[in-house]
Amino acid sequence: MKRKFLAALVLIALVTSWGVFANAVTKPEKISVEVITDSTCEFCSVDEAQNKIKSYWPQAVFSRMDYRAKPAQDLIAKYGIKTLPCLLISSKIKNTDAFKDASDNFSEVGDRLLLKTDKAGMFLFLNRPYAASEITYFFDFYDYRTKNTFPLLAEFCKDKKIKLNIKIIVPTIAVPGYPQQEISTALAVAQNYPDKFFDYLNERINFIETLDCTTSAAKMGMDINVILKAISPPLTGKLLADNEVLAKELGITNGNAILVNNRRLFMIMKAKPKDFAKIVNHK
Repeated sequence: MKRKFLAALVLIALVTSWGVFANAVTKPEKISVEVITDSTCEFCSVDEAQNKIKSYWPQAVFSRMDYRAKPAQDLIAKYGIKTLPCLLISSKIKNTDAFKDASDNFSEVGDRLLLKTDKAGMFLFLNRPYAASEITYFFDFYDYRTKNTFPLLAEFCKDKKIKLNIKIIVPTIAVPGYPQQEISTALAVAQNYPDKFFDYLNERINFIETLDCTTSAAKMGMDINVILKAISPPLTGKLLADNEVLAKELGITNGNAILVNNRRLFMIMKAKPKDFAKIVNHK
């Protein structure tokens, strides 16, 4: 009887031990991720960034907070956060097998890991001064969206009395030859014929495949000699370099992005004036 009782105790102990082990294997330790975002902005999604982390660590637990809230402000100050969204991850992920394959996606900030901006995205620059009623459009002659976006955005800004700046992006898609002349000619037009600049851009996005840029300028009554002088070396080098400063500073490589009030960055997938209005109203 005593033997049967001891055997039963051993069996219970083994079952209990196996249960603890099984739970440890099937339920990995939770990994906390603090997500700082703008909860009032419908275009400021962090879902894609969260999904990237979730694909490596299904046990990740996310807690979102608005960047204006004090807990978020404390984290921003403590870890020197400069852009949103911000995803701060527990350093526990360094002890996981998945970290070996995903470590390049993170940078260490004190006792946490930060998802890098090229993976998290950017929609708000926290340290840039606010500039009211100002939009900068990163213009790409060769992007199919530009033909629809630019006229609508220019009309919207004119109607709302918003200053519209243009920065021309060197295209990432393959085009015949290097488009330096296309870009430098447009910049020369902006410099010498500012009142015709927007009309010239509209002309080029409609006829870029059938007319060369100097023909378009002549067609619009501009003095070609003035344009050619403006794009002669070394003047063209300065035009191109000045044009690229902001894009390089912000890490922007694609066109059809807009910087609103010098702080908020949005990619335009489909231009809608009602969306422009929503974006501009954010501070």
